Amino acid sequence: RGYIAADTPPILVRLGIDTDHWLQLMRPQGIHIATVIGHSTRIEDYLKRHQQRHIAGATQLKRLLQ
Repeated sequence: RGYIAADTPPILVRLGIDTDHWLQLMRPQGIHIATVIGHSTRIEDYLKRHQQRHIAGATQLKRLLQ
């Protein structure tokens, strides 16, 4: 518990997230009002559960997770 093996790939690699896009989004001028970040199917599930049609920053998130 609480241990990550030294040979484990970085989290962004394991999640399939491009490092450069992630860093751009996390800068102050990146996403201004992010509500959720995740794979598109998980975001769709979130929207259904919360009865929402869209999320802020959706375009940037799609680019990030491509």
